Amino acid sequence: MANRKFDYPKQEHLKKIDRKLTRVRGSLVLPKDASPVEALKHQLCSYFVRYFIEHGLTQRDFAKMIDLSEARMSEILHYRHSRFTIDHLIKYLAKIKPDIKIKVA
Repeated sequence: MANRKFDYPKQEHLKKIDRKLTRVRGSLVLPKDASPVEALKHQLCSYFVRYFIEHGLTQRDFAKMIDLSEARMSEILHYRHSRFTIDHLIKYLAKIKPDIKIKVA
């Protein structure tokens, strides 16, 4: 086995990466004690995520399709739905799935 020299990143580079990662916001998970409204919004967001992945869209193109800003599209795709009402999420969803039927049980 050959001797290998590993070039680890310098401390300065690692600090720069760490600063970037602290600003990253991941997707929210539905809490166990979520209200029915939160659960419905979460489910509606999942339709957007599924469509986004299945169609291989960029966030920018998807936002244009629905006539939203990229920031608002990002909120939907990361399940940050607190600033959305159910009727707005359904209205946006109808733009990509005009035949969608929503049942409330």
